[in-house]
Amino acid sequence: MYPTSLVEPEWLRVLSQRQPKAADLLARSADEQRRLGYFHTFREICQQPATWLQTCELMVGQSASLHSTMAGVRSLTLTGSGSSEYAGECLRMTLQVELGIEVQATGGGVLLAHGARALPPGRPGLMVSLARSGDSPESAGTLSLMLKSQPEIHHLILTCNEAGKLARSFRGDRRVTVITLREETNDRGLVMTSSFTNLVLGARFLGLLGKPERYRMICQELSRIASELIQDRCGDLAEVAKAPFKRVLFLGSGARFGAAREAALKMLEMTAGRVTTMSETYLGLRHGPMSYVHDNISR
Repeated sequence: MYPTSLVEPEWLRVLSQRQPKAADLLARSADEQRRLGYFHTFREICQQPATWLQTCELMVGQSASLHSTMAGVRSLTLTGSGSSEYAGECLRMTLQVELGIEVQATGGGVLLAHGARALPPGRPGLMVSLARSGDSPESAGTLSLMLKSQPEIHHLILTCNEAGKLARSFRGDRRVTVITLREETNDRGLVMTSSFTNLVLGARFLGLLGKPERYRMICQELSRIASELIQDRCGDLAEVAKAPFKRVLFLGSGARFGAAREAALKMLEMTAGRVTTMSETYLGLRHGPMSYVHDNISR
């Protein structure tokens, strides 16, 4: 199992011994890693198995507060912008089944533009705001709008940044519960990596409030699987990444479609648009998007 912190030199040394590609990446100076753009991102990808266990215990420790927040709720809206919106999409179907209420995943921009028309009708309702930094204008703007216009909606903020505007601005409001994940999840790299997965895993607990041991088991198993993937298959992933492809199509259905959208965004961002991306469901691929798939991957 991973140590508490995955940025410790000892852990990096062990990974380098097991994976030559990791050794190559880490052998460069810190300045060179920063110049090439992976100093933070590589570490933040690799720290995920450990941070998931930390998030698990943090969320279980919030059980009493979350039971009170969820009491009597008849609808739930998961909201965020960009990657945070996709995190909500990963959870929507599962939470709807487990909670037995209508659950929607709606972007912060949609809520700002359309207000209550974009919300499920059940009241009292709960809006869960997911955010890495909590400093995007849509995050605070959406919550402010809903507090003013929808008195029967309560709010849960799940963020990675205790100092962010979203976490700071609403702590005194009795209709708002704020949970801040550990500082390690507040990614310093360009793209959301460990912040995305920890927000998903943190909000996942809402469907298992009465089953904390089941939640712990899920988190531990996910941590184990990801640990083995990083430790044993890092080189294989690097070989795939070196192929001369110019476009990537990510497929996923149901809860996995949000992950497919996030993966497409990550590839687009991390290649600065040099690789074009698309996300689609397995069956949806047949209806037009199949034309995106070419035999020659270098074109």
